[in-house]
Amino acid sequence: MLFNRTYNLKSSKDVSSIKNNLIGKHFQIHKIDFEVIDHNGKIRAVPHAEALEGERILTLPVTRIDISANGNNSNVKVASHPRRTDIGGPLLLLIVCIVFFVVGTALVYKGGPDVHNSALLMMAISFIVALIFWIKMELGYFDYVRKVKNFIKENIK
Repeated sequence: MLFNRTYNLKSSKDVSSIKNNLIGKHFQIHKIDFEVIDHNGKIRAVPHAEALEGERILTLPVTRIDISANGNNSNVKVASHPRRTDIGGPLLLLIVCIVFFVVGTALVYKGGPDVHNSALLMMAISFIVALIFWIKMELGYFDYVRKVKNFIKENIK
């Protein structure tokens, strides 16, 4: 989907040493505690955002870590996706922006000359809101994703 990111990393360590090195580790990103856990045989890096107490609204990633052996080396697949409770707001905002842009486009082509400027303004506003939203996501959610990936990359060397 739109907010999912997948990275493939390589390590010279074997699978068991990577698992032992990662599982149980705690790390912080922007004052949010993350923990690497083994959940039903699957390794995940999950945020502990309960400590924020509604201080601010964040979209935080849950990261799945799949490790496979490749001879003496290992392949590590890091896949991040937003938490289910966080994704509703960003998706709703993107849908509203898309609807406004499509309606504005339809009004430009089908509407009369009296709605032409209003339709262009509607399209411009939806584009600007979507651009600001994406910049905020790059500075927030995708920053968390990059830093979780970098943490995993440093711990599998």
